[in-house]
Amino acid sequence: MEAFTRGREGRVAAQAATTDADGRVTFTVSAAGPWLLRAVHMQRCAGCKDADWDSSWSSYGFAVR
Repeated sequence: MEAFTRGREGRVAAQAATTDADGRVTFTVSAAGPWLLRAVHMQRCAGCKDADWDSSWSSYGFAVR
């Protein structure tokens, strides 16, 4: 999972983390402004004829004042 925000000079600041055994992750929201969280879950596709992987993608945007 990744978290992104833009710093004062417009540079993108990124954090990356892996979920724990319970599927939880923690990020430090270190600045005001817009944030984007992005996640992907991939696993082998058992029994699929036309695919090797099954993937789920998600994103969540929010802003801190």
